[in-house]
Order: sequence, then structure tokens, then C-alpha cells
Amino acid sequence: PPSPPPSPHPPPTPPYSPPPRHPPLSPPPLPPTPPPPPSPPPPNAPPPPACAYLDLTRDRDVRVVASSERANRGHAQGAELAIDGDGHTSWCSQLHSTQSITVDLGAVRLVHMVAVEWDWEYAETFTVETSPDGTLWTLQIEGANHHVPRSKYTLHLPSHAHAQYVRLSSRRSGRGGHHGYCIRTFEVWGCQ
Repeated sequence: PPSPPPSPHPPPTPPYSPPPRHPPLSPPPLPPTPPPPPSPPPPNAPPPPACAYLDLTRDRDVRVVASSERANRGHAQGAELAIDGDGHTSWCSQLHSTQSITVDLGAVRLVHMVAVEWDWEYAETFTVETSPDGTLWTLQIEGANHHVPRSKYTLHLPSHAHAQYVRLSSRRSGRGGHHGYCIRTFEVWGCQ
């Protein structure tokens, strides 16, 4: 069949449709939060209080005991003679290799050092310990004696100790064998 004649009117224009709207762009991701800086280390222990150091063994409340005592010509050489302040008297132990002398300061004190004057019977090796209660002991000094007998010398504790008891233990005689020990002076220095 013959095709229909063309229409004299143009085809209708389709209604306007706006272009699709894109969703808004999301902001770029934030960089990761850095970890917090490490906590600073705890401050060091405060320095010991300022005080005038004294020989604490001179206090009247101080007591001293020893593992043993020896008599010389009928006279006892007791432990109290090591802290009487008289360099002509001395405590002497029995003739055994391991002996000790312990000072009770009467109360807990801040201890800084000890001073020792050996007699001719001296310890070649020894220890110094401190305790706040007479039960729990802390080793402060482990030393060897290379000093001349009858010469006083000081032993500084590595750190100040809060202690009521200070013990000096002799481990081996500087004269060899089982000679025992004699101490002319045993002082404990610290804050009153």
C-alpha cells in the first residue's frame, strides 16, 4: 500500500527532564590520630631532707648487741665498748670466723654512712646491712678491708636508708684462721 503523506506538524517535543543530580561528594577521610605521647617517667625520689649529720650512736637511747664477746685478762670486752666514744676500748668477739655487731638506734633514722676502726684483729671481708624493724634486712655494703688496722675509715651507703638497726658482719679474719675480731669504734652517721 502507499505510505501515508507526511504530517504538516513537527512531532511534539518531549517534556524537559533535568539531568540527574549526583550526591554531594563526601569530604576526604581525615588522617589517623597519632597516638598520645608516652607518659613521662615518675620523678625521682625527693632528695633526703637537709640535716646536720650526727653520730647517732652517741644518743642515750642507742643499744648494741654482738654475736659473742670475749674477756681479756678477766675484763669483758662487750659490744657497748665499740660505741662508747673511747678509742682505747674495744669490743672483741670469740674466735670464730663469722661474727656480727648490731646497733639499735631506738627509732627509725635516716642513715648515711658508718665509720669503723678495727683493732689488730680485723675482718678481711665484711657486710653492712640495715633494717627498719630488725626482721627485714637490706644489704648496703659488701666489702673487703684493705685498710691499716687501728685506722678509722668511713663507708658510705649507696643510698640513704631509713633504718633503726645497722649490722656489721665480719666474714673472714684478716689474720687468717679463726682469730675473731676487735672493733675500737663503730659509728652510725645520719639525721637525728
